[in-house]
Amino acid sequence: EIERRKEESERRKQMQEREAMERQRKQEALEAEQERKRQEEERKRREVEKQEQRKKEAELQKNMEMLEQMKKQAEQKATNLKVAGKKITEIEADDLTNISFDQIEKAREAQVLKERQDKIRQRKAESKRVDHLARSLRE
Repeated sequence: EIERRKEESERRKQMQEREAMERQRKQEALEAEQERKRQEEERKRREVEKQEQRKKEAELQKNMEMLEQMKKQAEQKATNLKVAGKKITEIEADDLTNISFDQIEKAREAQVLKERQDKIRQRKAESKRVDHLARSLRE
């Protein structure tokens, strides 16, 4: 009777130990799965941030190139073109973060329109000179 109780007690202990180990194993597996998911989400988030950074840098480079082109044109024609309240010749790299592509594009269009109007004005003046010359030669 006593031996049977001892054996039964030992079996219960072994069963409890197995159950405890099984619970611990499940808990560890759950924690490992959660950690894996967390790492995967972190990796995705970092990848998205990298893509956004690359996109921002590409846009900044594009804006810089457009501004350089506009600066060269402004220097050749000696114009006072302004973008976001600053003269085109005074804009530097750190100012590009505050200036949007739309503002630069609008200023470029204004510059092209002004150059076009200047050409038209010059051609009209030249036409008037030629006309006056022809008239005076006829007389």
